[in-house]
Amino acid sequence: MKQVIAAGSRRLKRGDLKAYMHVIMQANPQIVEEVLQMRSAALHEVLERSGLTAEWMERGRLEGILEGNQAGWLKGKREGRLEGKLEGKLEIARNLLKRGWTKEAVAETVGADLQIIQALKRNK
Repeated sequence: MKQVIAAGSRRLKRGDLKAYMHVIMQANPQIVEEVLQMRSAALHEVLERSGLTAEWMERGRLEGILEGNQAGWLKGKREGRLEGKLEGKLEIARNLLKRGWTKEAVAETVGADLQIIQALKRNK
């Protein structure tokens, strides 16, 4: 019995819930029957008292934060690239206007709205 518990304990340290449940079932096979007989509310109460519900909720919360951070980082990276491309086009447009190009030629060359090029020309 001690060997079973020790083996399960080592696996549990790695976060293996299946190993934990396996150890419980081997140590006390009747517990499986008792759990199966429990009402949902009673099982919930047991999980609450043991702290497992709170632990699972915290894990879920942390995983959600991590996923949100990753999604936010990717969105920021994408927006940064777009902003960089736009800044590059505007810089090229400014330089072309300084060289005397027409607003229409600049707009066509950089692929921008004529209104944007006109605003650039006004704000030299």
